[in-house]
Amino acid sequence: MRDMLRGLFVLVSIVMAPHAKAAWMIAETTHLAVQADAPAEQVQAVARDLERFDAFLRQVVGAPSIESRIRHRVIIYPDVQTVRRATGIGGFGGGFTRTTPFGRMAIVAPDKAGGIVPQETLFHEYAHLFMATVLGANQPGWFIEGFAGLFETAQFRSGGVVRFGPNPQMLSILNDGGSTPFAQIQGMTADRVDAPPSPALYASGWLIVHHYYFDGPRHREIAAYLRAVREGTLARNADSYFTGGMAGFDAALARYRLAMPAARDVPVPTSPVIAATVRQMGESEIDLIRIALATRRDLVDTESSTEMGEVLDRLEALSQTHPEETGGVQVMALSALWLNQFPRLLAIADRMLAVSPDNADILAMRGLALTGVGMDDPGAGFDTRMRAARALIDQALARDPRNFLALYARYRNMIAQDGVSAEAGSYLRRAHEADPSVDFVVWQLIDLYARIGLRADAIALLAPMANRPDPSPMRDMAQKRLAALNADTPRD
Repeated sequence: MRDMLRGLFVLVSIVMAPHAKAAWMIAETTHLAVQADAPAEQVQAVARDLERFDAFLRQVVGAPSIESRIRHRVIIYPDVQTVRRATGIGGFGGGFTRTTPFGRMAIVAPDKAGGIVPQETLFHEYAHLFMATVLGANQPGWFIEGFAGLFETAQFRSGGVVRFGPNPQMLSILNDGGSTPFAQIQGMTADRVDAPPSPALYASGWLIVHHYYFDGPRHREIAAYLRAVREGTLARNADSYFTGGMAGFDAALARYRLAMPAARDVPVPTSPVIAATVRQMGESEIDLIRIALATRRDLVDTESSTEMGEVLDRLEALSQTHPEETGGVQVMALSALWLNQFPRLLAIADRMLAVSPDNADILAMRGLALTGVGMDDPGAGFDTRMRAARALIDQALARDPRNFLALYARYRNMIAQDGVSAEAGSYLRRAHEADPSVDFVVWQLIDLYARIGLRADAIALLAPMANRPDPSPMRDMAQKRLAALNADTPRD
């Protein structure tokens, strides 16, 4: 169970400033929410700029503008030093991004108290959030940083035009040290918490992504490589993707850099006024952000039940003082699942349901808790508990058919009552589709597919992780699981 839940709490370590409860404001648009201890009009202006930036990104990559179920969250802190002290990340340069069970978050800060966060920092971090949601999180490190490095250069012009392209900082790195060979770049990772990625990854990634989006001579080869990474079909030798191999690709990039095209203007049709509602954050909302950001990054690496318990303790305490605050319900439910504390979760759910009886998340949490209690004590009353739990879960799904917690609880309830089946697996698959950031569901889905004979489906989920070009614990685990599946292949 611990391996399947690995990745659940990939959080960052930041502590709110002592004045955090003073006047934090939140501005929300179609795709995002901006939170800051700043005047309402400033927070609203940042939100509108980012929403316009979102429209620009969608125009360039060809993505439809639809309202997401999970808004991107941008949190602006007082200054860089505050973040550095709290995280221990001495190289924090003004912004970083993480996907957490509390939602997707970008953390940004000005160089000094009272300063302004540079626009390129906001755009860089938001580009990370956008890419993970719209293009998918399974991308090579050079594309992750190169994408953000290219689009951070966006500038709003008159007439609804956005100009982007040149990045003097990246060009300076390339001019000083030259571009790094692709054979080396493709194995670099952008997923670092203790330090920023290599400057070579930023600069060479920016050059490749610039070539790609400016329709350079090799843009189709880059597209084929990226498609192979996303689909999990990347060849061991990347030479096959490029005319003249990787060395030929390096030479083409060098020629492209010497004759780099000018900035590009993109017309971005937007409504005359971008809706950005702004309000003061409630005490419970600020407390919830503090809980989310104070959780240590190494929580999963150490697999510490003590730390997981501390998260549940904090959220339970918040539910006692603010039972109306539902933002932490999913994390509470999954923490209790990890710790096997279903009676405790049931009590929390009852207290919160008394205040919000129609909330889909809380109904699903109570259904999950009741299912867990029944699974731990399958004696008399088991069927009654399971039916009651399923009724709650179905109420939640009736209110929100794509509710992650309800879909996952339905899966747990079905396997408890009826055992493993393709129908139960369909709910687990839908839960994964509803919130791909909860990694452990992928591993449970892989195991379920293998158990019910859907080996090809299991391999389809494993391949993109196992065949990534950059190393990671996730890749190692996927490769081992894929090897085990292949070893079990029936032979004629």
